[in-house]
Amino acid sequence: MRRSSERSIERPVREIFGTKQMMAIVAFGAIGSGVMNPSAASAEDLGRLYAPTENTIVVGGTNDTYAQAMPTLGGDISDSYTGSQTMVYDAQAGPIVGTVPYNESVGGAERDVSEELSAGGEHTAIGFSQGSDAVVRGAIDARNNGTLDEDKTKLILIGNPSNPGIPGSSVRGIAYSLPPLPGFESVEPHGDLGATQQTEICLQYDPTCRFDSNDPINMALGYIAHTGQGPFTNYNTVDPDSAVIEQHGAVTHVTYMTPTPVEELQASMMPKAPVAPIVAAPAPNVTPVVAVERYDPVPPPAAIEPTAVRQVAVVAVQAAPQFAPQIEQMADQAQTLVANINMQAAALQSLIPRLP
Repeated sequence: MRRSSERSIERPVREIFGTKQMMAIVAFGAIGSGVMNPSAASAEDLGRLYAPTENTIVVGGTNDTYAQAMPTLGGDISDSYTGSQTMVYDAQAGPIVGTVPYNESVGGAERDVSEELSAGGEHTAIGFSQGSDAVVRGAIDARNNGTLDEDKTKLILIGNPSNPGIPGSSVRGIAYSLPPLPGFESVEPHGDLGATQQTEICLQYDPTCRFDSNDPINMALGYIAHTGQGPFTNYNTVDPDSAVIEQHGAVTHVTYMTPTPVEELQASMMPKAPVAPIVAAPAPNVTPVVAVERYDPVPPPAAIEPTAVRQVAVVAVQAAPQFAPQIEQMADQAQTLVANINMQAAALQSLIPRLP
């Protein structure tokens, strides 16, 4: 067993949304038609939801065998990892990522989680991505065996593929939409956990836990954000002030509102503005001298290769041939978007003044 370390990374996005009240209003339409009483989360709300108990276990996501890259949520959840116990497992999602099938990999962590939650006493189990799937399954196993103390168990599920979503909304975890794939047969909506406290944490555009079939481009880019890659707000760089909460029975949904991934990608390709000239203060009876800092042209940003989109589509079609028409349509839309972004970046680059 290894212990996770404390981390704190922040990237404010509050200026994009304004006040917490405005974020809650935006969330009313953004989270889904099932949202009836969204509210901006206070620091006290999040502190209560994320607070660890005497026995806290963590399960990392794909490729995070020792839970060394658990999300920090802008620093809000970092303290919960201190002194926690790691459930070490393969953390593979074969045949797509690694060689160990997803079912087998998650199954190993599931058994360990079930054993820990059955030991009695207060427990908090934190999982990220497929690690949250293992946490849910382990809790269900313990409940089915009659060994889960629902009143003393708390689950914190980050980027959970089996997130049930807001009641009445079609936006929920990818497990509700994923077709049967070799090695992934066990990915499915999870069963009832009774009174067990569950906190479902998700980025607004993360398709893993909030899949929206009506927004394919942002879903594709949102998965990159889920992995922590690219110029997107991710589970480490979220602004805690952007959190919106919605509670339904024992399940509390915490959604971190962000700009759309398309907007963030476009913003990342905007060239930097040149440095403004520096005017020196004139001496008495001396003609003012303007000191101009020589401007070196900003190197153009690396263009996104449209063929990369097509390569991803080819792999997706091979994995799910029955969805080939939909995948091809999404790939065409994504390629068009990438081409437009590259053209905009080139045009902006050409407009930057170049001083001698």
